[in-house]
Amino acid sequence: MAFTVSPSVIVREVDASAVVPAIATPPGAIAGVFRWGPVNEPILITSEDNLVARFGKPTADNYETFFTAADFLAYANPIWVVRADNGATTANNANNDVDSEFEIEAKYPGDLGNSIDVAYVKGDNFESEVLSVGDVSGNITFNTSSISLTVTNTSSTVDGTSFNNGDKLVIGNDTIGYQELTISNYEFTAANTSTDTDATIDFTIEERFTLPVLDSSELKISRKWGYGYLFGKAPSDNNMHIAIIDNDGRISGETGTVLEIFENLSLTEGDTLDDGRINYFVDVIENFSSWISLNIANTENTDSITVGYESLNSGTKGRTESAATLQT
Repeated sequence: MAFTVSPSVIVREVDASAVVPAIATPPGAIAGVFRWGPVNEPILITSEDNLVARFGKPTADNYETFFTAADFLAYANPIWVVRADNGATTANNANNDVDSEFEIEAKYPGDLGNSIDVAYVKGDNFESEVLSVGDVSGNITFNTSSISLTVTNTSSTVDGTSFNNGDKLVIGNDTIGYQELTISNYEFTAANTSTDTDATIDFTIEERFTLPVLDSSELKISRKWGYGYLFGKAPSDNNMHIAIIDNDGRISGETGTVLEIFENLSLTEGDTLDDGRINYFVDVIENFSSWISLNIANTENTDSITVGYESLNSGTKGRTESAATLQT
C-alpha cells in the first residue's frame, strides 16, 4: 500500500520477509584420483568442461571422484581440485633410439601420456633433394604401397639416414608432377664391391604410388618433414618446429589429431623474440605446452637435434580410487 504524505513524497510498505538475501559461499574442494593433470597442486575449476580439460575424462578407475566434482559444479560454486599422488608414472621417450642429449616427457604422470607423439625438425632438415633423375633404376608397380630402387649413381650420398620413418617421400619430375607419400618403413642396403652389387633403398608407404611413370630412372626423389604442412616453411637456422600429436585418439577422440604446434623456436638458451617474449625451445614448451616437457643435458650441444618422430611410452595409471590411500 502506498499513500502521499505531502507533495512528491510517497510512502510504501514492503514485505521484506519474502526476500532471500544473497550470501556468498566459498568454493568447494575435493582430492582424488585423476588420469591427468598436476599432482598435489590445488587447481580452481569452474565447469565440467574445465575439469575435463585439466584432469582428463572419467574412467572406470576414478568415476566416483570425477562425478562427485562434476555434480558439484552443475549446481554450485567453483571447486578446488587436487589430483592425489596414486603412484602413476610419467611417459617418456627414453626407450626410443634417440640422442641422450634430448629427452621428452609427458607433462604429467599417467598412462594417457602414452598417447602422445612428438615430431620435430631443425633448420635445413625440413626438406632436401636426395636423388636426382637418373640416380636410380628399377620399375615401380602402379598403385603399389612398396617401392624398391637400385642406386646406380655411385657418387650418390644416400645412406641409412637419408630418410626417416614418418617423413614424406616426394617423388616425380617436372613433367608429370610430384606425389607426396608417407614413409612407414625405410631400409637401406649398402653397395657390395666384392659381389659387384649396387646399393638399394626400400620404402613401405602408407598411400599408393599413382604417378603415370614406372621407370624410376625418370624420377627425382626428395624427403620432407612429415608435419611440414602445418607450418608452411622451414624454421630458421638453429631453430626448430615442434608438433604434438594424439597417436591413438584417447586424448581428443580422433587418431592423429594435432594437439599443439610450436613454430620457429630457438635452440639457443636465453633467446627471445623482438618483443621480449621467450623463444628458447625448452622454456617455451615448459611454459606453454599442456602435454609435454623437454630436458636437454647440454644446452650448448644441440647439433644432434635434427629431425625426429618420437612416441612416448612407459607411463602407468597407478592405483585406482578404490585402492589408493588418501590422507584426511
